[in-house]
Amino acid sequence: MKNVMYIFNGDPTTQEEEIDMDDDVLKLAKGRVIERNGKQWKVFDIQTTVGVSTPKPIDVVRVYLTGPIG
Repeated sequence: MKNVMYIFNGDPTTQEEEIDMDDDVLKLAKGRVIERNGKQWKVFDIQTTVGVSTPKPIDVVRVYLTGPIG
């Protein structure tokens, strides 16, 4: 399980957060195009940090998106 934060065009005020129970975020890669909010976005960067929680730490994944494209 991972806590995923999508950040649009480098603006932290546009951040969307969701819990990824199935580790689908592991399929993401830089340069890949994904759909969010009905628009196409390009993955610019992905940063993963280990979160602090108990009893098991949850990774925090920040996915930086650029766009929309197309």
